Amino acid sequence: MLLNRKRALSIMEKKGLDILIATTPENVTYLSDFRALGHQYLRSNIFAGLPREKSMDPFLILPIGEYPDLISLHLSWIKDVRCYGTFFIDSSPRRVFSKSTQMIRQQLRNSKPKNPTDLLAEVLIEKSFKSKSIGLDETGVTKHQFEQLIKNLPNGRIIPAYDILREIRMVKTPTEIELLRDAAKITEQAIASTIDSVKEGMTGTELVQIFNSEIVRGRGIPIFTSISIGQDSYLQNIQQPSKKRLRRADLIRFDVGCQYHYYFSDVARTAVMGAPTKKQQRYYRAQLEGEMAALNTIRAGVKISQIFEAAVEKVRKSGIPAFRRHHCGHGIGIELYDPPLIAPTTAGTLIEGMVLDIEAPYYELGFGGVHSEDMILVTQSGYEPLTTLSRELHQIKL
Repeated sequence: MLLNRKRALSIMEKKGLDILIATTPENVTYLSDFRALGHQYLRSNIFAGLPREKSMDPFLILPIGEYPDLISLHLSWIKDVRCYGTFFIDSSPRRVFSKSTQMIRQQLRNSKPKNPTDLLAEVLIEKSFKSKSIGLDETGVTKHQFEQLIKNLPNGRIIPAYDILREIRMVKTPTEIELLRDAAKITEQAIASTIDSVKEGMTGTELVQIFNSEIVRGRGIPIFTSISIGQDSYLQNIQQPSKKRLRRADLIRFDVGCQYHYYFSDVARTAVMGAPTKKQQRYYRAQLEGEMAALNTIRAGVKISQIFEAAVEKVRKSGIPAFRRHHCGHGIGIELYDPPLIAPTTAGTLIEGMVLDIEAPYYELGFGGVHSEDMILVTQSGYEPLTTLSRELHQIKL
């Protein structure tokens, strides 16, 4: 189970919510373990409801076309599943079916092509939430749907809850931590394999192809592959990988990640073709020392803004006096950017169990970019690294 139920119920109580309803793919997966193709890519509506009262069952509302996979592949721990819409799968009346197949056939027969928001209101009324405090993840519904739910539940108090779900998700469960650790490992292995394959004259496009193949080999999904080279190594090059060819002293900046069972990685490393210049060495070392200063600050209870300040101050003292940065890291999980953002204006303190990406990269027009970024787990006394690939400036033998 991905859900940190104890934390969820505690925050729901603090916010005065009787039930929490997820609507976006990330939040529905977090509450139910279920992810649907139609929800992810076709913007169909799926709702996962978590009551604060432990004696009440959570529920899942989804299009009938998603139900066969849910049941046959045991994709959710939630038992109370309601369906809407129309979908056709024929069945022979004379065959003897398994229990799960019988459930699918029954749902196919019973599902009605009703509005999903109306069905949500019916379920909430059935479960006695019609006059309760309802936290609704507002980002996965339209303005009209939100207003329609208010109309259907005139005595209820419906509160936008996207930020509440993100607050719950900040602290990871052991299952989530292992998924993030695996995603980081897949990514690091792909970086190392790509660096081992680099040869003078290769294009950025070729590096992207090698990297993505290694991610797939490791059973991950390539999500963002930012590999930039030479004086353009400050660019993201995600939509269009570089067609330029690598030459002596060119930088190669990896800012890359994958998705593994819905969980993200985000790792950065820098390589150079042959021996680095003095400026490349100085600037790479400065940003790395900034990252290390931030890491050395981390432990439960530390102010988030303090981590940012430690990174920026150290980079400036280590060789880039005019260094500026808008953030020096972020949370990571079922979304690439989970809260908190490691920024000067972010309030609050670190909590044990957060997983963060820490970085202090430097970009300069006409020079390029130098970058190291690592995933870590916040502990009571410090942190546990989830990434282990060497942070040194990798030198490609020519």
